[in-house]
Amino acid sequence: MTIEELAALAASMKTKGPALAKASVDEQFKRRPELLKKYSPAGYAKSVSDAEHTVQVLAEAVAADSLSAFTGYITWLTKILVRVNVPVKDLVEHLELLDKIFRKEFCAVDAEVISRFIKAGVVAAKDTGL
Repeated sequence: MTIEELAALAASMKTKGPALAKASVDEQFKRRPELLKKYSPAGYAKSVSDAEHTVQVLAEAVAADSLSAFTGYITWLTKILVRVNVPVKDLVEHLELLDKIFRKEFCAVDAEVISRFIKAGVVAAKDTGL
């Protein structure tokens, strides 16, 4: 993809981001109802906010064509979440759900670009060893 195409993709991701972030958290909490009990409605709201931020960072990384920008963020996020007792597996599951949702919302070519970043983020989260 050209830098212009990446910029256009990132702009679309930012526009759709809040809804897609919420959809990913909704799906995760639907699949695992114990999460609402564990984290409370306030934790759910924080999860949505965190997911929105993650999507914005993802979009910026796509615009810059910088895997390291996204993986660096995910490494940092993993460390923060572990400190507040959110297991790495929850973040990994969330990233995988985001990937699935982006694949539904974007054309195959765009979804493949986004997926490359998300998959690198999954590896980064797992590689923290936490």
